[in-house]
Amino acid sequence: MTFKKRMINFLESVLRSCYDLEFYRRVRVGTVGAALRYAVVFCLLLTLIFVLTVVLPGVLQLSRLVNDGLSDKLLPGSSFEISQGQFNTNLLPGTEFNFGDLDLVVDPTVEGNEFPLAFSDRTGVFFGHDSVFVQRSDGQREITPFSDLPDLSVTREEMQNIVFTWKWPVVAIILVLATIFRFLFSFLILMVDVVVISLLALLFSRIFHLKLTFVQWLSVGFYAITLPTLIDHVFGVFLFGMPFASTVVFLMFMLAVALDERARPAISNQTSLDLSH
Repeated sequence: MTFKKRMINFLESVLRSCYDLEFYRRVRVGTVGAALRYAVVFCLLLTLIFVLTVVLPGVLQLSRLVNDGLSDKLLPGSSFEISQGQFNTNLLPGTEFNFGDLDLVVDPTVEGNEFPLAFSDRTGVFFGHDSVFVQRSDGQREITPFSDLPDLSVTREEMQNIVFTWKWPVVAIILVLATIFRFLFSFLILMVDVVVISLLALLFSRIFHLKLTFVQWLSVGFYAITLPTLIDHVFGVFLFGMPFASTVVFLMFMLAVALDERARPAISNQTSLDLSH
């Protein structure tokens, strides 16, 4: 089977899993392996969509902000140096940069490791002569002596060159890591939901004397979670909060399958929908 045909079959499965009880009759007599493969592909597709529409634009925007910030806030020839535990720069003492709620102050005339009194009511970073001081929004403070840091010398132009040179390798690494972690997290959540709801469905089927096994309910669950997952993603995009909406939809699907099985038990020789061929 060609890749194009596989994708057509997959998209058909996505669509039919959202409404078609006849489709679920085939799922009930199919293999759990086919259903699991569908869930993996579905989860991976959503992950790629998220990475390409949310993570990639965010990373590129951050890169532009860093580059523009270097150009707008630093004069040509600006330099910074850490040498033998001391910080020096050719910026004027007391130079300040504002980044929304965070302030960055550069003043090498402030010596010692005592937190600057003038920065005690602000949130951000203060570069003194001997230490860098950080004050968080919750009031917590950190003091790091420059003697604990390696010697460093850099100019504005060198920083811009680093950003330009490493932009795409860094973007690629971030996208790969984001894809891996997003997929693993999403698939773990999906598996937990399917297993829990399948156990509840098995209990229901035992009460009403249905012959569906736990494995069959797993197969149904891997497909039935499609619409609830899509609902969660749509609500997330539009920042629309409706707790447990997707869980209710999931339960309704499983109930509909149970009622259909009770009214029309699946025929064991029906063909299963398998994406592996």
